[in-house]
Amino acid sequence: AAALNNAQRLLIFELLAAAARSRPHEAAAKMSALVDTTNAPATHPQLHARVKDDNDFRGTVRYVGPVCTSKKDPNAVWWGVEWDDATRGKHDGAVTNDAGEEVRYFSCAAGAGSFVKPAKVDAGSSLVDALRSKYVTMDAPVEAPNGLFEHLAYTKRGNTKQIEFCGELKVR
Repeated sequence: AAALNNAQRLLIFELLAAAARSRPHEAAAKMSALVDTTNAPATHPQLHARVKDDNDFRGTVRYVGPVCTSKKDPNAVWWGVEWDDATRGKHDGAVTNDAGEEVRYFSCAAGAGSFVKPAKVDAGSSLVDALRSKYVTMDAPVEAPNGLFEHLAYTKRGNTKQIEFCGELKVR
């Protein structure tokens, strides 16, 4: 996964602070800004994502795609995983094709690699997905249908300003 830049880190900090102050609407607005800065919610799998299997073995995704030894469906997507426990896997990221040639998909220590079907490991969820499920449900009422809240903010001089809610629908 790509590293977060300073603006994204600041948005995450502000989001968590808003949530801690029990302001879910503010948290949702900040989450929308985070989605905007990352251009979309993260999708799994991503190279270097952390995964775990049913036996609680943990590893890192090193390859995503078809594997030449897949007989039933040659286009099936497999995840090449380098396990933290070097005894968990079966190989080093390479397989032998029907012609007897070695095909390398990734490199790791001998016995530390496996090709697994995505359904066999848990990749968790991205930060944005976790925040969405915590703060905004799909059936939640729209707070600002036209991008503007009903409530007004008062300025220093006593005037009023309408409050914009940018990106509310993007977090759904």
